[in-house]
Formats: sequence, C-alpha cells, structure tokens
Amino acid sequence: MIIDWTKITFEPYDRDNLIVPGLDWYMITYDRQTGKGTYLLRYDQCTKTPAHTHMVSEEFIILSGTLYDSCGDNYREKDVVRFELNTTHYTYTKKETCIVFVISGGENRIAKL
Repeated sequence: MIIDWTKITFEPYDRDNLIVPGLDWYMITYDRQTGKGTYLLRYDQCTKTPAHTHMVSEEFIILSGTLYDSCGDNYREKDVVRFELNTTHYTYTKKETCIVFVISGGENRIAKL
C-alpha cells in the first residue's frame, strides 16, 4: 500500500473517545482495542492536546510544520521523537499546521501537569 499523505482525507480525532478541536487523524494500521498501530495526525494552527501520560512508548516523525511540547522542546520537520513509558506532557501548534506520523505502542491516559 502506498499512501500520499498530501491527498488523504483526515477525520476528527477521537482516540479513546477524546475529541480535540483542531486535531484530525488518518488511521493506517491503528487498532482501537489495543491502542497499537500507526496513524497520521494533523494539528491545525493553535491546537493543543490535553495533558496525557504514555502508558507505553510512542514514536513519531514530523512530516511538516512545527510541534511544541509542554517540556519546552520544539519538534520540526524531519525530527524523529520518542516518548518513553510514563512520559506526561501535552503538545500544541502555534501559527502553522503540523502533520505527524505516529507509531503507537498502546494506551495514553489523560493526566494533570
């Protein structure tokens, strides 16, 4: 299968029944029961995820734009990022859209920072 990510139709993000305005996704191999698999995320400008804790590791690649992290890091196009087990944070965009390829190892849980 070949996917041209510049031409796909994103749907509103609803992982674990969590709706985040401005966040859309395209599931590639994602399994809703296990939380494992791959998907693309599209953050519109000025979009922020809730604080959450990774219950397993997660990796992602920034395909376009810049994604900001509550820990102070900025992830830019071509960056590969790994969050370890028990990482708690939130991510957000500023004045541009950001597209992210995610490799999810499983569940995330809403958290407080």
